[in-house]
Amino acid sequence: MNPNDKNDMQRFARILDRDEGRLQCFRDDAVRFIKQYTGSHYGQGGASKGVPVNFLRASLDTYTMHCVGPNIKASVRAKVQKLKAKAAMLKLALDHLIHDVELTRTVERCIQGAHFGVGVAKVAMNKSGTVEVDGYLCDVGQPYVSYISLDDLVFDTTATRVEDIEYIGNRYKMRKDRAASCGLFVPELIEKATVEATRTTNKRGGSRAAAISVGANSRQEDLHDSIYLWDIWFPQDGLLITVLDSDRSKQVRKPDMLAWDGPEKGPYHWLGFGEVPDNVFPLCTASGLIDLHEEMNDLWRKFSRQARRQKTLLAFRRGKAEDATTLKDANDGDAVGLDAPGEAKEVRFGGPDQVNAAFFTLMRAMFNLVGRNWEQLGGMGVAAPTLGQDQLSTAGAAKTTSEMKRRVLNFVKGILRDLAWYLWTDETIDLPLTMRVAGTDVSVPVSWTPEQREGKFLDYDVDVVPYSMQDLSPDALAQALGNVLGQFILPMMPLMQAQGIGLKIEEILRIFGEGFGLPVDDIIQFLTPSQREMLGAVSERGQKPATTTRNEVRQTQPAKGTMQSADDQMTALLSGAKPREIAEGAGVTM
Repeated sequence: MNPNDKNDMQRFARILDRDEGRLQCFRDDAVRFIKQYTGSHYGQGGASKGVPVNFLRASLDTYTMHCVGPNIKASVRAKVQKLKAKAAMLKLALDHLIHDVELTRTVERCIQGAHFGVGVAKVAMNKSGTVEVDGYLCDVGQPYVSYISLDDLVFDTTATRVEDIEYIGNRYKMRKDRAASCGLFVPELIEKATVEATRTTNKRGGSRAAAISVGANSRQEDLHDSIYLWDIWFPQDGLLITVLDSDRSKQVRKPDMLAWDGPEKGPYHWLGFGEVPDNVFPLCTASGLIDLHEEMNDLWRKFSRQARRQKTLLAFRRGKAEDATTLKDANDGDAVGLDAPGEAKEVRFGGPDQVNAAFFTLMRAMFNLVGRNWEQLGGMGVAAPTLGQDQLSTAGAAKTTSEMKRRVLNFVKGILRDLAWYLWTDETIDLPLTMRVAGTDVSVPVSWTPEQREGKFLDYDVDVVPYSMQDLSPDALAQALGNVLGQFILPMMPLMQAQGIGLKIEEILRIFGEGFGLPVDDIIQFLTPSQREMLGAVSERGQKPATTTRNEVRQTQPAKGTMQSADDQMTALLSGAKPREIAEGAGVTM
């Protein structure tokens, strides 16, 4: 690929048009999935029909919650012992950069993208000053991580593996004046570029996910003149070119900026949750759930229509209208006289069909099965008849998403390694940091600069801390700390004390207080060093604790939310059982 050859660029423009068209079916599916996810009450372009039972959104949000936590942390280990201190410095700088580029938010968007199609992140270095890159304002010398929407993604569709693609790229909008002055592009070519407003459809007329909130046919007018550009990376040629969307054969990046000088695997990171043999595009999560989701909502809307048609009437024999009027006008508890008291009766017409209601229960259980037991993952309902079995079921449900977590961890690891590479290779970086002195509460100011580098970048293993990818609430953190204390630390206390290691009881109590909502400062007085000396003797003569007795009571409760109970209910109903009998069999009091 020669970006300076007119024939090569014209051929590539045709290939880009071809591959963008081939991906349109995936974009249309993603828009359909997202509309069901948002429902009918979002913006002007949401679902055309009501989505009263949005199981799709509930399940996908549960998966996302289990795949990423609120505070991603890096792990940097030195392969050589003498580089351990430098590894700690690099980790500190990397954690600072993670927060600065809002990596957690970008990863969440990529996971959502993988639920509806594919999640792609772009990691690169801004070399042109404070400019808008892929919709983000980035400072000069600042690495950035941006989410690439499927609507703006293109790649070599003839490849059968991600590793074999000949090119991959993304489209983005940029202010024309900034593009001309940023230093990356040839100003004369930018000045000739066609100004375009924000799009709600693509060039082929297909809808874009961004148009769901405003409507696909809404008129757009931007505050500033903007143009659309494509960044295209050619891994085999080591090139990164930029072409105009209005003229895709026109390469506008400066010649000295064409050679790719970033990480070896390029700027794009790929996240998918299902592999399809001999196909690059992954199988997204929503594609396996959407049919059941739509069927369940169709059936629920039918229930609503049946419920609105339901009527309860008072029927009487012709000629007995006076009796009917007397019954209609009587209040509850009144005594009335009737000519034919046995002939008037209350009759009921319509209402939700019981067989369909049982079928809906089965569909819900099937959605839970196909959806990897998402209800149990989300903490909804009891999955087993006893506490122990329920805990085992929860642990088993977590295993169903282990492959998702593994893919997300590898995805984040690749991003962190690229960010660390930019920190390592930046010759002008001067990143102010704060480092805590080991074994103390003292923090000292330090800086990550080129002088801090020691050894080679390959001498360091960059990874993501797995537990930082979990959303640990304060009470979960307190429980985890309690488990660690009880199972590991307290049994080793004699050995720890012999080595001069102690526990920070005050910090432990504060963690428990925050986790369980206890007013620690109101019920515990933390003494100063002088007060501790005065009470030292009393502490040494501490009294023997009173003997306590613990009684364990096990209670069994019926498993009302399991798939087995749903099957039993439907079987009973189809066999002619009454609703009360079905409820009693499921452990429900009516």
